[in-house]
Amino acid sequence: MSDLDYEVIHKRYRNAKANKLLWEDVIREAYRYALPERNTIDNYSPGQGKRRYVFDDTAVDALNDYANKMSASLVPGNTHWIKLESGTDIPKKEKDNADKYFEETTDVFFQQLNSSNFTSQINEAFLDLGISTGAIICEEGDGIQSGLNFRAISLSELVLEKSSRGIVETVFREFKVPVKDIATTWPKAVLTENLTKLIDEKPTTEVVMVEGVVEIEGNFQSVLMYAREKEFLINEELEYNPYVVFRESAIAGEVYGRGRVMMQLNNIKTLNRMMEDYLKGLSFQANPIFTATDD
Repeated sequence: MSDLDYEVIHKRYRNAKANKLLWEDVIREAYRYALPERNTIDNYSPGQGKRRYVFDDTAVDALNDYANKMSASLVPGNTHWIKLESGTDIPKKEKDNADKYFEETTDVFFQQLNSSNFTSQINEAFLDLGISTGAIICEEGDGIQSGLNFRAISLSELVLEKSSRGIVETVFREFKVPVKDIATTWPKAVLTENLTKLIDEKPTTEVVMVEGVVEIEGNFQSVLMYAREKEFLINEELEYNPYVVFRESAIAGEVYGRGRVMMQLNNIKTLNRMMEDYLKGLSFQANPIFTATDD
């Protein structure tokens, strides 16, 4: 399982990337009008304003309300919103002991979950879900505050592979990172000679990295790729897929979801344009243009 062919996996990534490019324009517009602060598809310098296209806040406010209601309805804080119980495979004489064990396990799980950063991260993922597709990664915590740590993955970084079963199982994530941070971000990465040289000479240089979890015959493989190298920096088998990708609505054959903002995008743009024209009209009334004849 560990002997993956780099070219095969990289080709799967390129095909998934090409499919995402078909969605980029509509996703960009949805973020531009409904979630401008979280828009990382377009390039912005730190501190630069992102709301220059927004003249009406209806979609922005509605999307925040949607994310808050999803959090409160599906994963309310300080509440056991799931419960582990024994199934039909447990013999009846062992059911009571099994249920007691599962109840204790549920308590421990929610103790760790409620002391982690889950609430803030799932809310961010629900914002992306309202646009198209939400994604969150579950990883081991520091063990001090919580044994769990969560990260909401921006849709701009996600590159999803279409599954024949209609389930998102292979997830790539493409993003930039200072080359000096590679070793600390991925302690298990085996750095190539070129990367080691770049770290020594230009440590603040940003490079594009692609990490992912690839599904192969029901198993999951963690990979890390640097485009300028033709080998894996990480290639190891996982017991489970740490990525949780969810869509509220998806058309058959499409890997990315069609969120509520995307479905209402034309109405949002129309309302935004009407408000823009209205404000321009008020501006002309307050500062009218006068003409005069010059002899």
